Amino acid sequence: MEERELPEELTKDHLKEGDRVMLDREFRNRSKVTIVSFTPRRLYATVRSDEGAEWQTMTNRLSELSEEEKASEKLKLSEEELRDSRELLTLMATQGKSPGKIVRTKKGKIGLTKNSDESANGKILVYTADGNRLCSVKNLDFVGFHD
Repeated sequence: MEERELPEELTKDHLKEGDRVMLDREFRNRSKVTIVSFTPRRLYATVRSDEGAEWQTMTNRLSELSEEEKASEKLKLSEEELRDSRELLTLMATQGKSPGKIVRTKKGKIGLTKNSDESANGKILVYTADGNRLCSVKNLDFVGFHD
């Protein structure tokens, strides 16, 4: 028996493993999941929830995230980052009204720099919830500004 090509709306050929997608967009119980793998004909995909559960679903139930949803994914914080952010707000309140930048260290810690602080030997003082530390400017990721 000759194997015929399936329509794109069933196989979603543009989606790939590792993509974040929306499952059941048309329904109230929709959720964002990550594609783990596809069956050979791409009729089914194994997906993983944010909680780590994996299951198979029909590929036609998946849809790409909108640009707005993709942007919100980038802003999504882990539980640790949320805790750091709360501590950072407290830190900002105690450090006075000195404008600067919000940064993420190489180890993933959220911290503040102050525009009034000078860098020395390529390092700058970063104020974090668990103490101040000198960090190489190259190892900091810019997150935002604070005033």
